[in-house]
Amino acid sequence: MLVLSVLALSCAKTGREPDDTLKAKITLKAQNPGLTLVTRTSCSGLTPYWSPEEKIGVCQLSDNSNVQFTSDNTAPATTASFNGPEGQTGPCFAYYPYKAGARSGNSVTLNISPVQYPGASSFDGNSDLLLSSSFNFGNGASLFFNRLTAVAKVILRDNTTGHAITGHEVERLSLSFIGVNVAGDVSLNGENGTIGELGASASGTVEAVHAEGKRYAIDGTSATYFNLYPVSLPADAQIRIEAWAGNLHVCKDTVVPAGGLNLRSGYVSTLLVDIADANVTYEAKAITLNADKSPSALPAGTVTVNSLTQFKGLGLASSSSKAGTVVVIKDGTYPDFQAYINAYGTESKPLVIRAETPGGVTFTGSSYLNVNSAWVKVIGINFSSPTSTSALGQNYRICLASGSSHCVVSQCQFDYSGVATNTNISDNITDIRIYGIQNRVEFCSFLDKKCMGPQIQIQPSDTPALSEHMRDSVVYCYFTRPTVIMDGSEAANGQESILLGLSRFSQKDEDCYVARNYFYKSDAEHSEVISVKGCSNIVEENFFKDCYGNLSLRHGKFNTVRRNFLVRTDSSLDKVNGICFYDSDNTIEQNYLYNLPDKTWFAPISVLSGKYAPARTETDTEILKSFWQVKNCLIKDNIIRNCNAGITLNVGWSSGWRTLHPINCTFTGNVVYNTAFPIYYYVIDGDSQTTDGHTWTGNMYSVVTTGFHYDVWGQAATKNNINYTFPDSDYEAAMNRISSQAGVRW
Repeated sequence: MLVLSVLALSCAKTGREPDDTLKAKITLKAQNPGLTLVTRTSCSGLTPYWSPEEKIGVCQLSDNSNVQFTSDNTAPATTASFNGPEGQTGPCFAYYPYKAGARSGNSVTLNISPVQYPGASSFDGNSDLLLSSSFNFGNGASLFFNRLTAVAKVILRDNTTGHAITGHEVERLSLSFIGVNVAGDVSLNGENGTIGELGASASGTVEAVHAEGKRYAIDGTSATYFNLYPVSLPADAQIRIEAWAGNLHVCKDTVVPAGGLNLRSGYVSTLLVDIADANVTYEAKAITLNADKSPSALPAGTVTVNSLTQFKGLGLASSSSKAGTVVVIKDGTYPDFQAYINAYGTESKPLVIRAETPGGVTFTGSSYLNVNSAWVKVIGINFSSPTSTSALGQNYRICLASGSSHCVVSQCQFDYSGVATNTNISDNITDIRIYGIQNRVEFCSFLDKKCMGPQIQIQPSDTPALSEHMRDSVVYCYFTRPTVIMDGSEAANGQESILLGLSRFSQKDEDCYVARNYFYKSDAEHSEVISVKGCSNIVEENFFKDCYGNLSLRHGKFNTVRRNFLVRTDSSLDKVNGICFYDSDNTIEQNYLYNLPDKTWFAPISVLSGKYAPARTETDTEILKSFWQVKNCLIKDNIIRNCNAGITLNVGWSSGWRTLHPINCTFTGNVVYNTAFPIYYYVIDGDSQTTDGHTWTGNMYSVVTTGFHYDVWGQAATKNNINYTFPDSDYEAAMNRISSQAGVRW
């Protein structure tokens, strides 16, 4: 059920337009601007609060300037003073939010972001667009802010059995209107003093990301606010609401009820979304800690430390409850900060270890953190110019050890810009190593690692009970790794951005999730950016830009690779790689591959030849580490555009070694456009092409040239001059959305 009510800001309204009493009001109090250092203004109105250091913009018509006025508040308040530069004159507009560098000619352009970061302050969310009427400085004139956007207020109401999702904190929520563009932009014209029309841009989805510490619990009252391009939606228009909250994913498809929905400028439309059991997907529940563990003497609350000695004095190395404790590390640089955390929190009261200011705490040298407990959050640490920890018996910067579960690493950065490259290929250090279950890495940045070892490695424990169904996740992270460490004439093996699993455990169900990460020039491995060595993992909605390395399913079954973007933007690069895979029952679907240059090992989609076809119960380590035959895979609805090849089969075949062709795969709905070799069948030493039991249905391709390839699709009627329109604006919006979200936010 979807209940819609229309409100004007916080007041119930009928069909009439908002009047001035319902608009946020600002009064400018200017002394002689030529004699004072600043011009001060005051703002009050129907907004929740003005935030500390909030900015409004002033667009002057006389000299086309675009300047900011900054609040000097130290705490949120309904009234704020704003400081601006000396000598301002009118007429002008004031607008919110301030957007630096946004002038184009005589206009200031403000965009409604498809990705928003709403909070409890700043007009219900800091992407809101509010514009004043024209005014002059120095005359004490009152003016009004108009909300130009429509606002959708989304409330999740728990109708599941036993109210199972009540209390979960919303981390991300998206709102999609099928076939309707709801993002937009507006311009102020500084030449003639007019406000430009609010225009829609090509995005049918808006998304809100709630940062750590600003999330709200699902309670049937708390809400996410979206700023939307005003539009009238007819009855039965399709709407999708998706939310992610801890260990659950909510997806509700609904329609606009009879009478339609008018998303009007200046109004708030409240969407009450009833969530039933069928709308919720759960991960496994938490491990239960022993009930007899006694609580620590340290009370719940905030504790501030400014040294490693003070940190160790908190007793976090002992296995004891610190539920609700927040440990704040004072801003500063801490060389060789080495600590073990065995204390634990609870789901509702995690143990939090955070920087005083995100990014304000810098760990240098051989610093590391080892977390071996449950419900612990590490937030805002900058590992800068790190050195080797091998001599200390550690091979990581942060380790979520085998006893860890439901831990979060958020807003941390690993920056090697200040260190020389360590060319010792035996000195293998991982930035984040995960052995435990249901842990999460989010909003972290991994910058040009200059030593061996993956940037993130998720590795099953040797303990069988913890080796399966790990359910760890890596989301919203930024990776770059242009420095390459060589082993002779080749890039050394072991420089992946993400290594998911180990060969000897590769037939176990890991159920890990890698999504919405941005990889830029992740070149170090040359062969693999992400290497998956396990079963039942999902890799989706990641953006790979100019990366010399594959998204590789090296071992494992029942993995899904979908809706990823793999593109080359620099045409001078001769090695920018695609997706390759071994083993059986994997799905490669809805990926977008653009301008990729290779046609064999690093083709857009490489279906590889195998050496063995063992049972899933295989235990021989050498066989587990080798190349498994591709069988029963689904390659569906992929877009391969302007590449040198499309789908390459049987890559790596070699007489007497890798002789097992891919078999019994389904290729359906793929579009290969303007590509030299739509299907390239890799043949060595006279091996002949066979049909291998593959199924080919509904594929389209064009511009076939002569060359070493086979036409195995047999669709002559559709292979040339296909009629296919590429939604470029959607692709660009999706890639921009991923890249803008990824990495630290400080």
